[in-house]
Amino acid sequence: MDLLFRLAPLHDIGKVGVRDRILLKPDRLTPEEYEEMKRHTIYGSETIRLAKRMMGEDAFFQIADDIVLNHHERW
Repeated sequence: MDLLFRLAPLHDIGKVGVRDRILLKPDRLTPEEYEEMKRHTIYGSETIRLAKRMMGEDAFFQIADDIVLNHHERW
């Protein structure tokens, strides 16, 4: 549970890859903008995987990748 608590803030790390114009848009997103926003999970996963390659294999990074990539999935 402690690990999940520490990893939860990373769930939207991929939003750093979304253009500010879309991320901060006060109005409804266009279909194209929405598609880009949905890709933040992929951007985040790529970031976590890069960190894993740099820092080494660790359960921290695997669980972080699962959280980042799947936090919008509906099971």
